[in-house]
Amino acid sequence: MVQVSRPEQRSLFDPEVMEECRTVPTATLADTYQQTSPKLNEHLASGDVVLAQKMQRRPLPHLQGNIGLNDRFLYTRELFHSRPHDYQRALEKLDACNDLASARAYVEEELGWNMEQPAAKKFMLLLERRFADE
Repeated sequence: MVQVSRPEQRSLFDPEVMEECRTVPTATLADTYQQTSPKLNEHLASGDVVLAQKMQRRPLPHLQGNIGLNDRFLYTRELFHSRPHDYQRALEKLDACNDLASARAYVEEELGWNMEQPAAKKFMLLLERRFADE
């Protein structure tokens, strides 16, 4: 039978072991990554990545389904006088328009909004995004 030699086991409370532990620098996983990668906040603040601006300029394939719930409530209340049916019909007609000029004409002639109203300005920005690629 072959005997396997085992290394000598030492106690952590042994003064020699304790001294070795104090003098040996130990790197943690956090130290490894901290030195090589920039912090997320610094990366975003550098101006290289401005995701919100990119998303705001992204063209919309259609209005329906691309308006958030809060904005839908805002537009229905402020622009369509709390009539969801009118809001829905207007979105269908605006999505059917061929270009921005015809969509603006529909808004001006059929809807008659006060274009100084903040909700109207915000909706017109969506219309511009909707027809940005044309």
